[in-house]
Amino acid sequence: MTGMSTYVAEDDSYAGFDSTGKYFGYFGLAAAAVGLTGWAAAHGHLPGLKPAEVGDQLLLFAMQWIGFGLFVILALAALGSLILSSKSRGTVTIDDSGVTRQIGERSRTLKWQEIEGYVTVSGGVTLVPREGNQMIEIPRFLEDYRGCIAEIEARGVGRLPPSKLKRCW
Repeated sequence: MTGMSTYVAEDDSYAGFDSTGKYFGYFGLAAAAVGLTGWAAAHGHLPGLKPAEVGDQLLLFAMQWIGFGLFVILALAALGSLILSSKSRGTVTIDDSGVTRQIGERSRTLKWQEIEGYVTVSGGVTLVPREGNQMIEIPRFLEDYRGCIAEIEARGVGRLPPSKLKRCW
């Protein structure tokens, strides 16, 4: 088998224009605004709003803690979304020498003789090297993901058990 194939990652739904991560961010900001309003009112920083009743104070403290708590959870979700998005971008090039994964200016290459096999993970597959820990992640968002995996398998690279990933970490 000769030649070179390049597989490009499709647009993902994690951090694009109409993305999940964007909505996590928006709702996180709204939750932070509710929490900040509750905090400011409870501590007397909003003119004209001085809650004297216990029920009103309880409501403001609930706004504060629930708002800030939701903000933290949604900020972590947005961060996770950005991480997934960064892993799902770029290209995978397969040629006679090996597999190259490029994301922006960064690239990583594994020669065919360096590849022990691959492990299926939730976001695609990970190529595991025989030595070292320079793994290559192949995202499932590639235009022809199945074709890419079939081409790698045609070069004699087989599936490994998930326990092989742990030795690289």
